[in-house]
Amino acid sequence: RWTTGISGFSTSSYQFTGVPMVGGTNGTVRFRKFFSVEEPEKVKLLTLRAEYQHGFVVWLNGIEVARVNVSQAAGLVPAFSQPLTNQYYRPVEEIDLSAKASLIKAGTNLLAIQYHAGPPASPSVWLVPELFANFTRAPVLLNMSSNQVLLHWKTSLTTTGLVEVVREDNLHVRIPTTAPGTNHYVLLTNLVGGASYEYCVINGIGETEISSPFYSFRTLSPSNTSLRFTVFGDTGYGYLPQFLVAKQVKNLRGDFVIHLGDLIYPYLVDELLDLRIFSIYGTFNNSIPFMHAPGNHDSYNSGRNVYRNIFKPMTRATDGIGLFRSFDHGSAHFVQLDADTDAGARYESGSEQYQWLENDLATTQKPWKFIFFHHVMRSSSAHQYDDYNRDGISDVKALEQSIGSLASKYGVQLVMTSHDHNYERFSPMDGVISIVSGGGGASLYSMQTRALGSSQFWSRYHCLDIQIEENKLVGRAVDMNGLVFDEFTIHRSPPVPREYSAVWATPEFPEQGANDSDGNIFGQRFTLTGEAVPTALGRFSGLGDAYFNNDARFLYVGFARTMLQNEQSIFVFLQNPDRTGVASLAGLGNGLVDPLDQGVDGLDFLENLGFTNFAPTIGCILGNEFADGQGRNFTRPVPFFQPGQGAFFLDANFSNVPGIKLQQFNRSPQLNTEREDENADFIQLAIPLASLGLHPGGLLRVGAVVGLAPVVSSLDQIIQELDTGYLGSGFGNVRLAPLSIRLATDPNMSDALALTITPVGEDGIEIFWLADPARIYTLQFTDSLAKPFLDHPNATGLVPTESRSITFVESPGTVTRYYRLLIR
Repeated sequence: RWTTGISGFSTSSYQFTGVPMVGGTNGTVRFRKFFSVEEPEKVKLLTLRAEYQHGFVVWLNGIEVARVNVSQAAGLVPAFSQPLTNQYYRPVEEIDLSAKASLIKAGTNLLAIQYHAGPPASPSVWLVPELFANFTRAPVLLNMSSNQVLLHWKTSLTTTGLVEVVREDNLHVRIPTTAPGTNHYVLLTNLVGGASYEYCVINGIGETEISSPFYSFRTLSPSNTSLRFTVFGDTGYGYLPQFLVAKQVKNLRGDFVIHLGDLIYPYLVDELLDLRIFSIYGTFNNSIPFMHAPGNHDSYNSGRNVYRNIFKPMTRATDGIGLFRSFDHGSAHFVQLDADTDAGARYESGSEQYQWLENDLATTQKPWKFIFFHHVMRSSSAHQYDDYNRDGISDVKALEQSIGSLASKYGVQLVMTSHDHNYERFSPMDGVISIVSGGGGASLYSMQTRALGSSQFWSRYHCLDIQIEENKLVGRAVDMNGLVFDEFTIHRSPPVPREYSAVWATPEFPEQGANDSDGNIFGQRFTLTGEAVPTALGRFSGLGDAYFNNDARFLYVGFARTMLQNEQSIFVFLQNPDRTGVASLAGLGNGLVDPLDQGVDGLDFLENLGFTNFAPTIGCILGNEFADGQGRNFTRPVPFFQPGQGAFFLDANFSNVPGIKLQQFNRSPQLNTEREDENADFIQLAIPLASLGLHPGGLLRVGAVVGLAPVVSSLDQIIQELDTGYLGSGFGNVRLAPLSIRLATDPNMSDALALTITPVGEDGIEIFWLADPARIYTLQFTDSLAKPFLDHPNATGLVPTESRSITFVESPGTVTRYYRLLIR
């Protein structure tokens, strides 16, 4: 029985497909591959490429076509224990089988390999084979812009080359290479931005033309507001995870791919370009362009020369060293930088790259701005300690001071790096979010020391999927099996001040306690649904997306994918427009730092916050994954200030809102424990509607801000500084304006007008109904259905409030009373 696996194969590397070996010290493994060919007469050139150790014999459709380092006469099948003529490792060998091309037949063909691995003391298998027809490197797209793209391909023999392009007007145009050769390049220019093209490449051997299939591509767009791209780095071993990540990148079908560097380990060499790069990504690099940023391993041992020769980078540097440039796609501006000081790059203030970057960012008109390069600017893993230019200043600090400061100054939303072989997402630092995406296939790194602002850390193979729609960016980390294990949202502009709609739903609140030793429940998920209400990103935090659900009893408020740093808290304020609360928090609480007494110090020292067109009655303190439930005396592991957690009435003593439910956790689903971090990325809060005097269909006003680490000067002098991000219709001069949320009604209930009667106090009742602003309502009553209904003297000619509802309270005593409405 034959087992299956992805090339390459090994008994000594866990990163390759493992294979069994038989035959003792002269171990042997047999491989076979079926493949289909429709038009065998078109196969003119045939090449077997292999990275291998020891030796092997190759058969094509039962005929031996190659024998490498195996003794015994050709044509005889060697025994399993057949000794080898030499023992060595060969990085790559290309074997010309063109003379055997006639063995290819229409339909199914079979390539068979018998591998011999002896006789070292510990025999092992190392084999990465590839069979190519006509082209040893299929066409790939490089350095695309809105009006041009560089096409590159390779042949085993020196040939002439040209590209046949089908233009948007269906005209076929042939563009030749500059000279015959094996490495072929054609620059297609004068293309239309955002247009689709078809092309094939053609090589000439004498009078014979060899052509590829037709492929298609779309140029980058000059104006689209909808775009998608994929990011990853640190790939270059050709290990199995690299193939699996490549499969996910292909499936995502982004407009283009950014490779963040370290294309080949230990350094970039020409003979490994295909097995480490082009053969792995070539099945989609023929239609999706790649943007390659060089890594440090791509610079070692003259690797930069190989990089320049193969990828033809369109650098803006004039010193012959730096590799930096920029390009646009749709509403976004992308900047590729070079941070490898060990290779001569410079990025400090005053350097050519720094001056170019400042001018580039200052002059772009695109609203979305992204920077990418290899070396980490923020990291919790091994490379946080790097000092490549040996000046006594860590590279992360130097990059933050130069590139980070310019990114903040000119409104860059996202900086993407790799270098450390893991995934890490940081909260905003002076308005800039940083991502490490170094899990493209090389051996993974673990966390060393958690860096300031680290929000998520995963030692996991992955790629990064970025999608933009208008003013919203959604980033997803996708692992090598296609699972999205992290997600984040960036809203480029504040929420639109309109009325949003809640969804009728009852989210899940697990009753069991935390069981992962980090304040979370294994497997718990964020379960609020419906429309995501956008929030404005802050300088040092992010509220992510807000969600609002309700059922007959509870209002549910949720925040998904928040980005908080240590000692930060989320403050949420709620109001029923029919009830007047406070204009500010001044004078509330006791003004004392007493977390274990009155507590709720987070609200107590928020007297600087005021409200515009907003008078909330309830304030909430959220953000810690260990706080599930009401916790006015909850303490966080910070030196002094303890804000508390939960929901509280905005009265003199910040009384507890009874009956709330609160779940705060780090991941959704909660699969792994995130150590050294207590900040919640997902928050679910349930508040009884009665505490707000609300009913289904009613109107809610809501706003939220983020409190930064407090500045403490004395026991009664604490300044709770607020970040610039918020949920609301506006936030300026420390005044918050709300958004309006229309609560849902039960979809299983009739649309007919209904009265809701709720007991109030000992003998009172509250009568509530949804009302049309264009109508006038009179409440009628009777003590017996046998008697006529009378107009209620205190409920005649009622008109709805701003919330499009009417609430009437009375005390009918002990008598039975029936009610109905008269509508005019």
